[in-house]
This record gives sequence, C-alpha cells and structure tokens, in this order.
Amino acid sequence: MMHRNSIERSFKKSYHNIARNLGRIFIFGSKSFTMYNSNYNSATITNKPALLRMINILFLALLAGQVIFGLLVIFVVNNGKMQFSIPPATDVFLIVVPVMALAGVAAGIFIFKLQLKKIAEKETLPDKIQLYLSATIIRFALIEGPSLLAIVCCMLTNNLFYIAISFLLIVYMISLRPTNYKIDNDINLDFDSSISPIKDNNIF
Repeated sequence: MMHRNSIERSFKKSYHNIARNLGRIFIFGSKSFTMYNSNYNSATITNKPALLRMINILFLALLAGQVIFGLLVIFVVNNGKMQFSIPPATDVFLIVVPVMALAGVAAGIFIFKLQLKKIAEKETLPDKIQLYLSATIIRFALIEGPSLLAIVCCMLTNNLFYIAISFLLIVYMISLRPTNYKIDNDINLDFDSSISPIKDNNIF
C-alpha cells in the first residue's frame, strides 16, 4: 500500500512538472512568434536570397536554443553526472516525451502541407511569402517544443535517454534546413512578376 502511494505521489509530481515546463515552453514560443511577426510586418523581401536568409536566421536561432540548453543541462546544471538507461514503466516521462515528439513531428508535417495548399491559392507574392514563413515557423516550433521538453525531463531525471530523444528531433530539424531547392520544391514564387513586392529592409 505504501509503495502504491509512493508511485501515485511520483506520478502527480511528474505531471505537475510537465505541465509547468510545457507552459513555460509554449509561453516563450508564443512570445517569440509575436515578436517575429511584429518585425516581419515591417520587413520586406524582393528576392529569393532574402527569403532564404530570413528563414535561415529563424532556423539557426531555434536550433541554437535547443543545443545550448541541452549542453547547459548536461554540463552545468547536472555537472555531467548523468547515466543512460531505459526509464522504468512507472516513469510518466517515458510515455509523455515520445508521444509529444511523434505528435509534434506529425502535426508539423500535416500543418505544413495544409499551408502549402493555401499558398497555391494565393495570387500575390506578399501573401504567399507570409503564409510560407508562418508554415515554416509552425513546423520548426512543433519540433522545438518536444525537444525542449525532453531536455527538461533529462534535467529532472538525470537520464540521458531523454537527451537522446531531443538529439533525434534536432537531427530531424537539421534535415529540414531551408535551401533554394526546398523552397522551389515547396512553392513557386515569381519575384519578378510581383506588382507590389515586400521591400527588403529591416531583415536583421
């Protein structure tokens, strides 16, 4: 009976930590997204290199945040004293983290494809660019969120198993790194024929 009560308390505590840290992650993400949109409204793009540069700046910022946070957790917060092991079945993180990772990847793919269909229906260049940037931000954020959650779980459990999940998500995100070929393959942007192009300033 005492063992069962101990497990229940552990589950409640774990659930509370997940909810708290998820809240922090999504609050931070929403603030970043709002700040980015406010900058984008005054930013303009008149050529493909400018579009690629803007997306890559966002990509590198999100990627660097995960890598730096992971390194800080491993070598600073936990002083490098971690072990890799398969968590016990009683560890709620063992279910939550993989499910969140798979859900984030699947949702990112679904939403991105849905946005590409909407882009094909748009006629003006600014509308197409705005939708493409939004779709790219959402796809990266849905990868970054579970990755940060996995790092937080590693910090709470001292188990590198969760860092491994974060690492896989980071590798997947790197595979999505924007290139000219990927932009051409995703959407058809005719910068030359745009009647009212977005101006190329305040990108940085």
